[in-house]
Amino acid sequence: MRASLSLLLPLLIVPQPAYAQEPIRERIEWADIWVTDANKDDLPRVLLIGDSITRGYFGGVEQHLAGKAYCARLTTSKCVSDPSFLDEVTLVLKQYKFAVIHFNNGLHGWGYSEEQYRDGLVRLMEKFKEHASDAKLIWAATTPIRNRHNRGGSTRWNGSG
Repeated sequence: MRASLSLLLPLLIVPQPAYAQEPIRERIEWADIWVTDANKDDLPRVLLIGDSITRGYFGGVEQHLAGKAYCARLTTSKCVSDPSFLDEVTLVLKQYKFAVIHFNNGLHGWGYSEEQYRDGLVRLMEKFKEHASDAKLIWAATTPIRNRHNRGGSTRWNGSG
C-alpha cells in the first residue's frame, strides 16, 4: 500500500477540499455487488471497483484467476466524487478482506470538476487505508473519451486507457 500511496501523493496535497456536497444524479443510477465464493477463504480475494466496463471484463478476470484468487466486484454508476460512493465501497470493504483492489471509477462523473474528482480520490484512499490497509492497489486511468473529429476516416481517442 505504501508504494501505491506514494504514486498518489500529489493528489493528497490538496489546497482546499472540493468535496461535492450534493450528488449530481443521472437519469438511471445503479450498483452491482458480486462476490464469488463468498463462503470460502482459502484463497486471496480480489476486488474490482468500476462501472459497466469493469463489469464487462470481470468474467474474464475471474476465469484468469480461477484457482489462484476469488473475485468480487463493485460496479456502479457513481463516480468517486459522488458523496454516497464511499458508502458503497465501505459496505464491501467491511465484509471481506481483499489482497488486491483494482479500481477505475470516473466515467460517470461528467458533472463534477477535476478538483472534486481529486478530492473523491483522496477520500477513497483514506477509506482503503481504514478498511483495507494490507491490500495492493491498482488504479486504472479513467476510460478514454472518444474525440469524434473524423480525420481521414479514423477516430482519435483522448485520454489514457
